[in-house]
Amino acid sequence: MIIFFFLMIRRPPRSTLFPYTTLFRSLSLIAEKRLSLSEKRRVFFGGDGDMWITRGIKDFFPGAVYLLCFFHLFRNLRRALSYRKDMQETVKKLIIKDKIDDCLRLIQKMIKHPKDKKEKESLREFYHYVQQNREGINAIRHIDDREV
Repeated sequence: MIIFFFLMIRRPPRSTLFPYTTLFRSLSLIAEKRLSLSEKRRVFFGGDGDMWITRGIKDFFPGAVYLLCFFHLFRNLRRALSYRKDMQETVKKLIIKDKIDDCLRLIQKMIKHPKDKKEKESLREFYHYVQQNREGINAIRHIDDREV
């Protein structure tokens, strides 16, 4: 049996310390009690790429596969490249083709020649977002069908 979780939890503002460990500890205990999670062949978690989610999955569900939500990924892409509609499609195609290194190189080039400071900061944020979530982008492609 396969278990899939998609986490959509609003957290407090960044100024407050979010106790992700408390949430994930509780979630792992409930999942084990109700679903016998440790007996499942594969567990998948989907999320928006926020650091506390990926950290919580690694800490409390070490065998789980993390899948980055494409809605959030492409929304962040549109925001970062709002001035470069032509490049949005190019970057999106690289991501879909699982060419993450090429995608990151292209974003780095754009960071060197931004339209303004705001775009440079948006591109930097998107670069780090892709870099920190690269494991969850197209993760499903890297799983052998026999494992599922």
